[in-house]
Amino acid sequence: MKKVITPKTFPKYKPGHPLLADLPEFLKNPANYEKIRRLILESIATSCTHSYILEFAKCRSCTEKMLERRALLKRLGFRSPKQFLMWRKVHEKIKERYPLVDWKVINDLRRKEEKNDVSSNY
Repeated sequence: MKKVITPKTFPKYKPGHPLLADLPEFLKNPANYEKIRRLILESIATSCTHSYILEFAKCRSCTEKMLERRALLKRLGFRSPKQFLMWRKVHEKIKERYPLVDWKVINDLRRKEEKNDVSSNY
């Protein structure tokens, strides 16, 4: 008996990775990557120096900084550490492939085009 292939046979195609699909727009924008990365790095910076990971785990200020970083990632819109790491990897790859692109200028041009498109519809 032959199976009949219908449009419902295959799932609908969704572009992109499912982990990155539900990120807020400001996290997807390459122009914001450096600001967000710096904010996350500053949230974990301490004056402590530990030679072993066990000392790091026992240190109260370092533990508080880790919890602060976790809360910051949640506030930014990341749902898991895996999602954050994938976001970082994607943006590093974008920087590597397009080192000369100024994303802020491109975003400004895109906004102007959107405004022109909206005003021409009326």
